[in-house]
Amino acid sequence: MQMRGRRLTLSLAAVLGIGLMLVGCDDEATPGQPSAPSASPAVPTPIPSPTPEAPLPPARPEAMATNDEAGAVAAAQFFMTELYDHMFATGDVADWSVLADDGCNFCNSVLTLVDEMNAAKQTETSEPTVVISSESSTLVDGTRFAVTLVAQQGASRRVDSTGTTVESSDGGLYSLNFAVAWVGDWSMLAVDAVPITDGSS
Repeated sequence: MQMRGRRLTLSLAAVLGIGLMLVGCDDEATPGQPSAPSASPAVPTPIPSPTPEAPLPPARPEAMATNDEAGAVAAAQFFMTELYDHMFATGDVADWSVLADDGCNFCNSVLTLVDEMNAAKQTETSEPTVVISSESSTLVDGTRFAVTLVAQQGASRRVDSTGTTVESSDGGLYSLNFAVAWVGDWSMLAVDAVPITDGSS
């Protein structure tokens, strides 16, 4: 099951004004006497519209610095909320790729989707993903952890380069199950996103 992500980036075009040059002449001018030169109106210098800056990548929480259960939870939450949202909003996959293990099928499927969106010049915008609860356990002290997050994904809208909606989603409630490793930095070995429906947990 693949969650989907977000955010709209707008660009504005500068509008240039063109001034007209008016030249006057005096039919009544005496021969040999020069006509008064006509004043050309000043052409205003166009003011370019500012170019919107892409959002900066989110900063890592301090809790990610420790290789314990608290650090594993912080890393999983950062990965699937802030980095996930930022990646779909901007197409920037750099920080996600740092934390995604090469063998993580979910991580790779998300990267493929964002690459396809980038090629099609699409972005997504949505309400933030909210973590409702978290659980963790130590598999190997200091190196291997299991994390489960219950998270509410907000409604999202995917648009093309003209701002036309090409896809939308109402979001939903998910159980996100992680196998997390510490190898000098955090690495998401596996992620399983399971939708939670009424009567399920």
